[in-house]
Formats: sequence, C-alpha cells, structure tokens
Amino acid sequence: MDTTGEKIKRYRNMRKMTQAQLGEKVGLGDGAIRHYESGIRTPTEEQLTDIANVLDVSVNALRSYHVSTAKELLSMLVQFEDEYGLVPDQNGEALTINKKANAAPKLKQALKNWADMREKLSEGEIDDAEYVEWKASL
Repeated sequence: MDTTGEKIKRYRNMRKMTQAQLGEKVGLGDGAIRHYESGIRTPTEEQLTDIANVLDVSVNALRSYHVSTAKELLSMLVQFEDEYGLVPDQNGEALTINKKANAAPKLKQALKNWADMREKLSEGEIDDAEYVEWKASL
C-alpha cells in the first residue's frame, strides 16, 4: 500500500506540478514537499488538508492506512462489523452486509457506487484516469 508521501507525489505528478509549485500553493517550501514524498517527514493534519485542496483530491485519498498483512486487514475489517454490518459470507470468499446494522444502508450505497464505477470502467464508459479521479474524490 502506498504511503502518504507516495500518494502526494502521484497526485502532484497527475496535476503536472513540481514540488516547488505545490509547496508555494500550500505555503511550504519545495524541501518540505520533498521530505513528505520521501517519507522523511509527515505532514500535519492541516498541511495534509491544504495539500489535498491544492491537488483537488479528498484528504482521505492521501492517507496511508498501513495494512501490510492479511491479518492486519482482517483486524481492520472486523471493526466494521457492528456499525456497518460488514460480515463474511458462508464460504468466507466474499463480504456481505448485515442489514440490521445502523450504517448498513450507507455502506450498501457506497459499495453500489463503487460497483457502478467499476462497471463503467470495464465497459469503456470511463478510462483509467477518470476512475483514478473518482477514487481520489472519496
């Protein structure tokens, strides 16, 4: 999974900006942006928000969740069981939603939106760049 710095660099490059240009727009030097991208430093929450705004992406698109093993992913997923109703199916091959959970309708709609975008991508209605832009908006 990409680090926050790698994500900043990816979106900065997508916007065809230099480190100096991004730094200037967020009120930082290019050295700070270089340090964020290389992982030497981590931006504060306020700086991350400013960077996201300049890059026209959601701040969540820049966050790194540091999930590196299946066990870590499972640990994260089980935390969504109570509120969102996210549970494994009988075979353990897919996830399903327990409709009794408080936020289940919101999760269902979000997953439907994702499925719709994946279908548009596979049908050629949108290209890879548009799909990446959609993900960056989340």
